[in-house]
Amino acid sequence: MYRQKYPNGKYTNIYDFAKAFLGGKRSVEACDRHAVEAIIDVWCEAPVLPTWREIADSAMDPDKRKELWGDLEYWFVMGVHP
Repeated sequence: MYRQKYPNGKYTNIYDFAKAFLGGKRSVEACDRHAVEAIIDVWCEAPVLPTWREIADSAMDPDKRKELWGDLEYWFVMGVHP
């Protein structure tokens, strides 16, 4: 959706956007927000869409997670409300 809305945008995929916007070592002096260390993606009774499945699958392999997410940890959880 990002590329549809911003075709000339700086980032080509969700992984690059997340690494640039959320990741990286930041000092409090250099930035007014703290760096995000981990993303936990929680789905509760969500429809399985190909794009979301690709992102969820990126959490399965530690090497692939490091390649795609950089210094961000990415975890995926799926559950059902009781």
